[in-house]
Amino acid sequence: MKPARKTAMECEGVSLLTALSKRSATLLMTNFELLFVYDLVPDEAQSTIFFFQWKPKNKLIKTVSLSAVREIQKRRFLGQNKALELFLMNNKTLLLDFKDAEQRD
Repeated sequence: MKPARKTAMECEGVSLLTALSKRSATLLMTNFELLFVYDLVPDEAQSTIFFFQWKPKNKLIKTVSLSAVREIQKRRFLGQNKALELFLMNNKTLLLDFKDAEQRD
């Protein structure tokens, strides 16, 4: 029998940063994965977002399995100690910007 998914942490106002964009989301951490939950984006932008899953209730969700996370490091963003960088097993990284260092920690 598969263990039940339990939400361990929820942070609102976390930004997922890429080279060309900054998307604000709610970060949910469960015992199996990280979920980035966004509000629905305009129709013209939907075709450019290929790595997200569409879910009901007008939410866009990006899922990262905890087993895919190799390393987590604290980072500075815009001169403030309030970011985390996730290094994944597929050699990609995710930079997360939090509201403040207390929320990040």
